[in-house]
Amino acid sequence: MGISGADGGTLQATAVSAELGRVGHVSEVSLGLVEAVLDEGFIPVTASVGTGKDGFYNVNADEVASAVAEALGADKLVCLTDMDGLYEETEGGRSTLSHLSKAEARDLLAAGGVAGECSRRSAPSARRWTAACAGS
Repeated sequence: MGISGADGGTLQATAVSAELGRVGHVSEVSLGLVEAVLDEGFIPVTASVGTGKDGFYNVNADEVASAVAEALGADKLVCLTDMDGLYEETEGGRSTLSHLSKAEARDLLAAGGVAGECSRRSAPSARRWTAACAGS
């Protein structure tokens, strides 16, 4: 079921910076509407719009998914993207990582192994994810 992060005050957001205008980061998640949708047997598909003191904010969808997973205490977070994925550099070349454990994601971030477009889009979400998901 489609909902917006602004519906029912689901996502509270704060501005990233004055230069970016209405772009925000999730500051708080209220699960009332999300849990009501889940209780009815539906999967909530949440548009990445949050509300703040002074209006609406566009929030990165990966960050929204991670924030909702964290608030729900999710064991796993599955991300669908148009990117090829995260890569691991090895002596034999580069290979795509099909999954990461919480510990592997934490180690990858700590080692500075997320760069370029992936860093801009995924690193904030991955940091939140490593704090969120209960699985190891």
